[in-house]
Amino acid sequence: MLIAMKGDQADVEIAASDDHVNAVGFEVVSVHRYTLPQNMGDRVLTFLKQSKAA
Repeated sequence: MLIAMKGDQADVEIAASDDHVNAVGFEVVSVHRYTLPQNMGDRVLTFLKQSKAA
C-alpha cells in the first residue's frame, strides 16, 4: 500500500500520472478529500496498491 498526500490539484495530477502509475505496477484504489482547519487549504490522500499484474 502506498499513500500519497496531494494538494488541491490532485485530480489533475492523478489523471496525468495514471499511465506512469500503472507502468510501475500500481493502481489507485481510493481517494479521500480533506479540508484543513484555519483556511489552510484542501488536501487529498490517494491510496494506491500494487496491482496483481506486477
